[in-house]
Amino acid sequence: TVATCMTTLKKSMSEDYAVSCLVVGTESGEIFMLDPEAFTILETMSLCGGGSDSSPLVPAQVAATGLYDVEYRVVTACRDGSVCLVRRGWKEAKVLAQLSAQVVDMIVQSDNANIVLATMDQSLHCYSKK
Repeated sequence: TVATCMTTLKKSMSEDYAVSCLVVGTESGEIFMLDPEAFTILETMSLCGGGSDSSPLVPAQVAATGLYDVEYRVVTACRDGSVCLVRRGWKEAKVLAQLSAQVVDMIVQSDNANIVLATMDQSLHCYSKK
């Protein structure tokens, strides 16, 4: 399958020099967590659309917060404007929002759980955990 986006997620410590897992979004609508030492797949999560056809969502942007060994969140912005969340232990993503335009860039603030999205229609969308 073809990789569409990537980021990193600290494995067990949050220090700058700590080992990180590679998080890869794919054309087939999956998110893979790769082991930093053996480069084997640790986790596979699906970005299924959840609609009547259940076609996979293709991630265009991905951001990860937390620690792989403790608790983490992976937020994806998909080509169709969907914003999805996957947490530790989940095999399938949940759609947080459906935007009317594609996401240009995304910031996930781990300290206060905010998600800020810039879209192609010249808008900023801000989402909070609360």
